[in-house]
Amino acid sequence: MIFAIDLIKSNCKREILKIKKIKINYLFYGNCRYLINMINLKSSTTRILQPLDSVVISHDS
Repeated sequence: MIFAIDLIKSNCKREILKIKKIKINYLFYGNCRYLINMINLKSSTTRILQPLDSVVISHDS
């Protein structure tokens, strides 16, 4: 399952959305020009990046 969500925030914040058993972490940095989509499913971790600027990925347990 892949969830494609586009979010634009004026204030850089970190939002954690829990959809069923899927944990999605949205990380916002700088002017929030890019979105890091981290989907943790069971023991596997899938990372979807939608960068508009240089990005740094930090895995959060």
